[in-house]
This record gives sequence, structure tokens and C-alpha cells, in this order.
Amino acid sequence: MRWSAALLLAYLALRFALLTTAGYPPDIGQFKLWALQAEQDGLAALYGGGADHDFSRFDYPPFYAYVLRTLGWLYSFVEPDALRRQADSTLLTALVKLPALLADLAVALLLAAIARRSAAGTEPKVARGAAVAVAAAWLLDPAVLLDGGHWGQPDSIHSGFVLAAFATIGGALGPARGTRRNAALAWSWLALAALMKPLGAPFFPLLLAITLLTSGVAAAACGALAAAAVAVALFAPFVAEWGVATMVERLLGDVTIMAYTSVNGHNLWWLFGPWRDAESPLVGPLTPTHLGLLAFAVAMVAVIVLAVRRHRGRHAGLHAAQVLALAAFLATAFFLVSTHLHENHLYGALPLLLGAIAAAPPQNSTRPLAWLLFAALSLGVAWNVAAHDFVWRQCWPFILGADAPFVGDAPDQRLPRGEWLAGTIGTWWNLACGAALATFCCGASLQRLPWRRETTPPPPGDAGRGRP
Repeated sequence: MRWSAALLLAYLALRFALLTTAGYPPDIGQFKLWALQAEQDGLAALYGGGADHDFSRFDYPPFYAYVLRTLGWLYSFVEPDALRRQADSTLLTALVKLPALLADLAVALLLAAIARRSAAGTEPKVARGAAVAVAAAWLLDPAVLLDGGHWGQPDSIHSGFVLAAFATIGGALGPARGTRRNAALAWSWLALAALMKPLGAPFFPLLLAITLLTSGVAAAACGALAAAAVAVALFAPFVAEWGVATMVERLLGDVTIMAYTSVNGHNLWWLFGPWRDAESPLVGPLTPTHLGLLAFAVAMVAVIVLAVRRHRGRHAGLHAAQVLALAAFLATAFFLVSTHLHENHLYGALPLLLGAIAAAPPQNSTRPLAWLLFAALSLGVAWNVAAHDFVWRQCWPFILGADAPFVGDAPDQRLPRGEWLAGTIGTWWNLACGAALATFCCGASLQRLPWRRETTPPPPGDAGRGRP
């Protein structure tokens, strides 16, 4: 117990040290400006400033506005007129990074709770060990330390909500699976994810399918109503100030602010050429954006078909680990085929895959394979972030060579050959991880559990006795 406390304190010391680093300056600078603006001019004022494609414009859904407003209010006790005087400090940097730290701790607790429930009925030491393993794997993940700790990106907030949604609907957190209350809670979590960052929205079709399979039409309707209620509550102050039409226009317009094939995301579009115009026709009238959406629709249908086959199979009923594994694959597929995506947009697959590991029984013999997949995917995310760090990208070896063959259509986006090569390596790595995860899910989704422990066949004389 003392060792656990000492390790936790050491980890918190590391994270508090990371709070003071500059992070990713363009985004950290925006977060600071928005927090101070929300405090001085009011919450709704965030959606009032900035023209189209103005990088100082607030381009997040409303949930993050509430987070920033709270941070600005806290900082106002130190610098009451910080916005007017353009004041800045290390304390303000630490404040805008703090939500990522709190979200990481919350995700770790959620993963530990999933592991403990999965290990229920085993020895307390086994359950405790499983909980500590998944929590530590999350907190010490290089991708988590780089994205949330160093960069200060709030990705763990929406990713945590997505994890909570599918863990809830899959029954990984309690015995309420299959009830309307359970569905309403899961849909509310996913609504919060989408209202924190648009990356939560693509999961709604899968959540609908899982809800219909496990809980029925009435529960799905309750879930949809709960999600709508959450959205109305969060949007209310902004709609009162700007009106429905303006808010819809702003939110839809913000999605296309950086309409490029790959905005440093190591996916298929990086191979085509990063920073190319995603709205110009590529195949007949179809643009890269259209092609990416079509590819993701195919992946969505495939995942839903896998879920239906598992539910209707010989061992009827989706296991929580299967639900989370399918959601992790969907997150990976979305990143690999979609345009407009950044360095950190594969991040959301990590807690889902780790949640699937936590939800599987701890004695399964194929768990090392699942851990290997998680480690490989984590490395891909960490490499993507590190290769495009605002400071590191200007150092050796990323600055090696002349400009790469694909220099992009965006202004000032002439990538050195070293950085382009790093992105190409990362892309092939991520594609390999996606293929491995797809194979794993397809092979496992027809079993009673995704990682089923092999059983010893009975002696010949007992072949006809008792079937498990």
C-alpha cells in the first residue's frame, strides 16, 4: 500500500511538471484566449468572434466552453483584467492543461472499475491486480503523456465519455444492462462526448445498433431523448444569445475550417498527400471528403453486421468486451479513412481497446495478443504526436532533406523530407495496426467472449457428460 501511494505521488509529480511545459503553443494559446474571453465577456461570447477560417475563432462544441469558462473564472482571482492587459503566465498554461490531467485520472478509475467487475468472483488479489494493470497502462501510456500531459489537449475528456457510453450499454459497469435507464445513461455520455468534440458523433449509429440489440426499441427511444435533453441543456445559453440558425451554421462551418486531406494525421490520406484540398473532385464528382465518408460508412456497416451476428449467434448476447472492441475498431477505421484529421485524432481508440481488455475475464490465455495490439496502437498515436510537435519537428532528424514531394496546398505547409518520411512510416504502422485489429475483432466477435480461454477436453470416457 505504501508503494502504491509513493508511485501515485511520483506520477502526479510528473504530470504537474508537464503542466508547466509550453505544450503545443498554437492550441494552448487559443485555449488561454478563449478561457479569458469567456470569463470577461460571458460564456455565449465565445461564438461571437472570429470570421471563417480565423484560427482565433472558437471552433469547439459547447461543452468545452463551460470548461474554459471555469478555468477563466479561476484565473480571474489572480489576474482580474488578464484579457485586457494581454497577461499570460505559467499558471494560466497549467490551468488550461489541468482538465486533461483530471480526465486521465477519471479514465484510469473507470478502467479500474471495469476490470474489477470483470474479475468479480476471483481472488481479491487477482481483481486488484487487473484493476491496477489497466489503470497504470493508461496513465503511463506515452500517447497519454504526450497528448494530454505535454500538449495539453483535452482528448481524454471526450474519449472518456465514449468509453463510459459503450461500457454502460455493454454492461461492463453494473447489472443494469438492458434497461431503459441504462440506455439513457449511455446515450447521455455519448452526447457529452459529441458536445465536447465532434469526434464523438460518429459513434451514434453503433450505439443505436447496440442499444436495439441489447435493450430494444423503447430503450433506444429513451436514450435518444436523453441525448437530446443533454444537448438542449448545454446549447440553451448560446441559442438564447445567437439563435438556432446561427449556432447550426457555426457548428457545421467549424467542421470544415481545415478542409485538407490530412492535417498531419498519419492515415490513408497522408499517402495521397497531406495538406491537399479535400473539397476538390478526385474521382469524378467525388472529393476526398466524400470518399472518406463512403469508406467510413462501409466500415460502420461491417461493424454493425459483426455485432448483429454475435448477438444472434449460438451464444446469444453481446459481451461487454466485444462491444468495446468493436467501438475501438470503429474509432481506428474512422481515423484511417477520413479527411480533415489531426495528429491526435486516433487517440480515442486507446481507452476503448484498453476497456475491452479490462472487460475480458482476467484468466484468458490470449490476453497477451490484446495487450500487444494496444501497445502497437499506442505507439502509433505517440509517434504521430511526436513527429509533429511544434518544437521537435524543427529538430534533427525531422528537418533532414529538402521539401518532400507532397508539399500540400495549404500556405506555409512545405514539409521537410524527414518529417514527411516520419509521417509515411507512421501511416504504414497505423494501417498495419488497423488491419490487425480488424482481424482480431472479426475472428473474436463470433465467440462467447473476445478472448476465450481454451478448455482441456474431457477424458474419452466422459465425452457425453455435462456440456458447459
